[in-house]
Amino acid sequence: MLFVFALLSVNLVAQESQDVPQTFWDFSSKMLEVSSINANFSLTIENRQENVANTQQGEILIKGNKYLLKIMGMEVYFDGSTKWQYIGEANEVTISTSGGELGSPLDDPAGIFRDYESRFKVRFISETTVKNRTLVEMDFYPKALDSPYVSVKLRFDKVSLEPVFIRYHGKDGTSYIVNISQFKTNVPAPDGTFTFDISTRKGIEVIDLR
Repeated sequence: MLFVFALLSVNLVAQESQDVPQTFWDFSSKMLEVSSINANFSLTIENRQENVANTQQGEILIKGNKYLLKIMGMEVYFDGSTKWQYIGEANEVTISTSGGELGSPLDDPAGIFRDYESRFKVRFISETTVKNRTLVEMDFYPKALDSPYVSVKLRFDKVSLEPVFIRYHGKDGTSYIVNISQFKTNVPAPDGTFTFDISTRKGIEVIDLR
């Protein structure tokens, strides 16, 4: 998540993309240039077939492929290779390594801000004005047949070039909708922020899946 996403590479299959406005490439360039991202957002998990929708507030700090995600009572730390998922109410941490299939944006929230070169086809949808802001809407279609998503929709501010909305439409009928309320770039993000120190939690239960 959640994350943001650059969301997509400046070289993102340009030869396969038609009528993509220059504003999109400006947005991609800006995302590529930032050293870190801090975002506050709401995440809605929606399944219309089952008439279920649940919304949670979250915050994420991203630096390269590292991230710290706080949502649904969890803190998820990822240092680029090891992931710690800590549940404060249970004083429990699950440790795992990167890899495996993605089932939701929560499995790799930093992914939406990384280079998606050659993985998507991109289509410009529209420009709309919402509360005096001009939003550019783009749709992305994964090339990989085994992708868990049918499409990803992005809206970003045409002036600030910041993402405001992302929706993942899953093959299982579940949509993950991210509304970004605050977006900051180039914030302090020392590497130690993305590791979890077990020694600071007395009596913690450790589930090590590595």
